[in-house]
Amino acid sequence: MLIIHRMGSLEKILADMDSYDWDSVDDYRQRSPESYRLWRQHWIDMLDASGLSLTGSLLDVACGPVSLGAYYPDTIGLDADPKYIKAIRKQSIRGIIGDFRDMPFDDDEFDYSVCFSPPLAPYELDTLNIQRDLESCELVKEVTSEMIRVTKKKVLIVHTYYANAFAPQEFKHLVEKRDTNYILYSCR
Repeated sequence: MLIIHRMGSLEKILADMDSYDWDSVDDYRQRSPESYRLWRQHWIDMLDASGLSLTGSLLDVACGPVSLGAYYPDTIGLDADPKYIKAIRKQSIRGIIGDFRDMPFDDDEFDYSVCFSPPLAPYELDTLNIQRDLESCELVKEVTSEMIRVTKKKVLIVHTYYANAFAPQEFKHLVEKRDTNYILYSCR
């Protein structure tokens, strides 16, 4: 599996994705159109609640099979799972397979970065796992740091558990607005 790391211009990275062997990637099992509509409505509600107006380039981190690119044309979806990137590319949304902790973009590449479900360490349902919580805190700190690095204006992270449990203290001075469901960071 190809994971793109820092390796040049955004145009080169997108060209590499265009030439990727997408036939070798399994298709994502589509959900119902209604579930996609509900996801997208949730995103719009969170954007409205945060007061964030997306005018400019946008990075959709951990985009999954449904991206904000459906609403904002200057969007790049980033996900580690090739099936998700294949799914958004079928919707004519630009997508890149990449590591959230080492994003392949230049500093200040995007005006905005949004993540609607930040990656956490694997969750074990049968036990309170302190090690998982520590790993999740570190992972979220790395992802948040990378999002701030590649963003000129604002970073929005939406996730109830994240906003309440894993918000990195290192970036609290950048918090512009916070709710139980999201954190809005001002990058500059």
